[in-house]
Amino acid sequence: MNLIDFHVHSDSSDGLLSMRDLAKKAEDVGLDALVLTDHDYWSGSFDRNLTLMDCFSKEIGIPVIVGCEINTPSGEFLLFGKEAIDRWLSFRDQLSKIFTVAGCSNFWNAFRFDVLGSFLKDGIEKMGTPYAMIMCHPASADFYSKQPRSMFELIHGFEIVNRGIRSNPDTVRVLRKLMPWARKLSNSDAHDDEIGLSRNEVDIEGPVTEESLIEWLRRGKS
Repeated sequence: MNLIDFHVHSDSSDGLLSMRDLAKKAEDVGLDALVLTDHDYWSGSFDRNLTLMDCFSKEIGIPVIVGCEINTPSGEFLLFGKEAIDRWLSFRDQLSKIFTVAGCSNFWNAFRFDVLGSFLKDGIEKMGTPYAMIMCHPASADFYSKQPRSMFELIHGFEIVNRGIRSNPDTVRVLRKLMPWARKLSNSDAHDDEIGLSRNEVDIEGPVTEESLIEWLRRGKS
């Protein structure tokens, strides 16, 4: 059994610690991998983390998985799968440019979840690109009751604990009903040395890799 914290920020976005410092801290608190999820709106953070991972892989004693926290009108999500993230970042930039040319004053007013849903279904799943997505720090039950059902079909897990705080019971009840297959996860959302404050038992045989984490998340219900 592996211990994993799926939601950690580094100094590549709004975190305070470097990848190497976070990896050391993760080892110290007993985690079996460092999973980085820096923000998509922080320019270059994803590519920077990939470069750092390649540079320091021999110095870091545990596996490093680079994900991304993506921001949408329907909330924030942790996206995993390097190719899927790369396509998402390009897709988001293209949308932003289109809306700017069209004179849309607010990118998010024009970008609804069905746009993200179409991207994930047509630009990712149909092309066979592996990915997994976790809903992080869920909003209110009322908010999710108004979202399209198609949104929930694309999600493989949601946070029931974030930064040591349990999600609202009504929200968890609604999400359990909407996504009975989804993993229920406890993450730290660490921006400093809080990494591992919350963690998950992940039953993966062999080494922890991006592929094995995606497969575990997609395998479903915990």
